[in-house]
Amino acid sequence: MRERADTGERRTAWHAAAGLALLALLAAPAAVAADDAAAPPKRLRVIVHEDPPFVMRQGTRWAGWAIDLWDQVAHQANFDWQVVGEAPANTIVDTLVAGGADVGVGDISVTKARDEVIDFTHPFYRSGLKILVRSQGNSVRDALYSLATSTHLRLALGILGLLVGMSVLVYVLARRHDPGNFPASRAEGMVEAVYIAAQALLKGQLDRKLLPGVFARVLTIAWMFFGTAVVAYLTAAVAAALTVQQINNSIQSLGDLAGRPVAAVSGSFVPSWLAERKVDVIETPSLDAAIAALLSHRVDAVVHDTPVLTWWTLQHPRAPVDLVGHVFDRNDYAFAVPELSPLRVVINRALLELEEGGFFAELDRRWLEGPR
Repeated sequence: MRERADTGERRTAWHAAAGLALLALLAAPAAVAADDAAAPPKRLRVIVHEDPPFVMRQGTRWAGWAIDLWDQVAHQANFDWQVVGEAPANTIVDTLVAGGADVGVGDISVTKARDEVIDFTHPFYRSGLKILVRSQGNSVRDALYSLATSTHLRLALGILGLLVGMSVLVYVLARRHDPGNFPASRAEGMVEAVYIAAQALLKGQLDRKLLPGVFARVLTIAWMFFGTAVVAYLTAAVAAALTVQQINNSIQSLGDLAGRPVAAVSGSFVPSWLAERKVDVIETPSLDAAIAALLSHRVDAVVHDTPVLTWWTLQHPRAPVDLVGHVFDRNDYAFAVPELSPLRVVINRALLELEEGGFFAELDRRWLEGPR
């Protein structure tokens, strides 16, 4: 009896062991498949956001703060990678969602809207927005420059034409009615006529002995009224330009941008962020284009990431621009990866090791301190 019981227990144990072995064999392919799915691809497809000094072209290669960091991360994690394209930050997010790339590299700001559709690694740089304006040191020159519009140019040409016409009339009438006091030479006579017409235009008076007769008197009165109007217009235009320049120079914070044209680079979150705050945004394809619009008086300010603006001013020390105000809307830069990507954990581990080893400080010295 005891022997039968032992035999039954051994048979039951063997059946159980066989069943477990069979389950293990059936589960093994699934586990291997899961491991394969979680493993990073052999060659990573990297899409970059060109925005110096974080990402820029140097000949045929990519360089910059974020590129150097990513290259070191890839070395630490034993990644093989290649750049498959360049795009604005918003387009990079769309590309990652569509599966067109494995990693986004550059000064890509972490925002709530982006975090809802992709994942970000640990932040590697704390940034924020700042305002760039025209330099306040040349307000008179800038005010006069602002008068160089098509309307003012047409008015100036009209005034010049009338001055030439009046000079000819003065020349003809003066030589006829006062030849003794008027230069005999034609060249000297024309110079004298221009001087008399310009003096009457600016001072509003004319020697009554010079142009006798009813017609000359009426012409003189009309010319003096015209001269008074011209002087008043020029005074008002210059005063208005100086006032506008003074107002422009008063930009010190985000609140001062309301109702003013402000340039921001398209493809970033900045244009929509400014538009939500009732700022008149002019989108430009690049930071250089935005600053060109500022210097040509098409906009009153440029809003962009602080380290990028700081780097630009360091590279262009003679540019008549100033960074003003405090940093606002602070945000973080991070590498971007598709949602639930296994790369995130590996990249984070490498980032923490590099930060603790002082590599971030080395990148600051390499890329953010002075011209290159």
